[in-house]
Amino acid sequence: MQGSFTPILVLNRLQKGDYVFTLTVTDGSKQQSTAEVSVAVVEEANKPPVANAGSDQTISWPMDSVTLDGSSSSDDQDVVQYHWTLVRPVGAIGQLDIEMPRGVSTNVTRLCVRGKSPTVYEFNLTVTDQHNLTSWDSVLVTVTKDASIPPTIVVTLQVEVSLPQHLVVLNASRSHDDFGIASYQWMPYPQNLAIGEMMSGSEHSAVLYFTNFVEGVYLFNLTVHNTYHAHSSAVVNVTVLPDVHEKNLVQLFLADRSVVLTLAKLTLLKEMICNEMGTETKVIVQETRQLLSNTVVEFYVLDTSTDKPFLATRVVNTLDESNVFKKLNDEFSIKGMETKVCQTNCSGHGVCDYYSKTCRCKPGWMANPFRSVHGKKGLNCDWSILYLVIILLAPVLVSTMLVWLICCCCYKRQKRVVSNRRVRYALLPEDSRSSSSKLTLK
Repeated sequence: MQGSFTPILVLNRLQKGDYVFTLTVTDGSKQQSTAEVSVAVVEEANKPPVANAGSDQTISWPMDSVTLDGSSSSDDQDVVQYHWTLVRPVGAIGQLDIEMPRGVSTNVTRLCVRGKSPTVYEFNLTVTDQHNLTSWDSVLVTVTKDASIPPTIVVTLQVEVSLPQHLVVLNASRSHDDFGIASYQWMPYPQNLAIGEMMSGSEHSAVLYFTNFVEGVYLFNLTVHNTYHAHSSAVVNVTVLPDVHEKNLVQLFLADRSVVLTLAKLTLLKEMICNEMGTETKVIVQETRQLLSNTVVEFYVLDTSTDKPFLATRVVNTLDESNVFKKLNDEFSIKGMETKVCQTNCSGHGVCDYYSKTCRCKPGWMANPFRSVHGKKGLNCDWSILYLVIILLAPVLVSTMLVWLICCCCYKRQKRVVSNRRVRYALLPEDSRSSSSKLTLK
């Protein structure tokens, strides 16, 4: 209590209850007067807080975050606690993040569209005052999706395969769109090699089957449309590497398609080849296929002691020298045997054709028909056409020069004989001289 002897009395730290105070005033003549003042102290009537979670919001995906603001909540004394919770959808609990669930405001992330229709999220804000009185309010966040947003393509963009693999599967089935995928379209680039084909119908499906290709690079453009005609595109690169055993492969041709190549016959054939190539060998059949008039068996011979394959030229030469196929010709009707790829450098003056296995000589060069490579004639570019022409024309030129020299010698000799011959003169007869004189007079 302060100011007991002043006109104003200040009271503090009063407790609940009734208080009576007496005021005595004295004038200059010491006359006094008194009055009583009653003060009643009662408990304050506390009201619960008022929660305000803010206005409802709408966002368009791919925006996936909002800020919830509860700063407009109020209390007659003070709000001491805020708590944000997700009410619905129940399935989204644990899939989104409420960064500060006990803050006045908080950011909510990882919102998304669940299905084709807009997704509505309801958040509840509970506020508590210092007397533990609570109040709550809810706010709605609607997430929509722009139909113009294209689908998401999920596919392997770089694919690498090695021959003799003859099938590539390009799988885009994991591509997705909230409104649903309507179509797929695979288109090869115009600069792709013409060899290779897409299995019928797969170019319009999520999975493309590509087969019958050769070594090289193939590019495919994948276009995916959703049900609202929005689309995305991706370029898939398929690199086909050469067969690692390309120079080891031997092709065996069976002359007639009517020859039935059973597994038993193929096993017998492999055993015969192993016997000729050595005991520590193994025949690996890589492919068998039917052509128009014969059956082709492609194989290579593996040296099991070193785990390395023999060169195809060595296999062909060894089997040719052993005449093993002549022994089996009645049963297999063997037409011929050769390396799968050309194994000659064409004497350094040409290129060996992959399929015909013949040399294409550079301009000015030709094959030596008398020389054989791997048992075949013409697999070279030994002869220079210029040198050949010179060699062929040389005898003609020499013969011509010899004839010319002989002619010159004969002419000079004849001329020398004529010049050395003496000229003899004789007098004309009298009659001849008189007739000559007459002609002169005329």
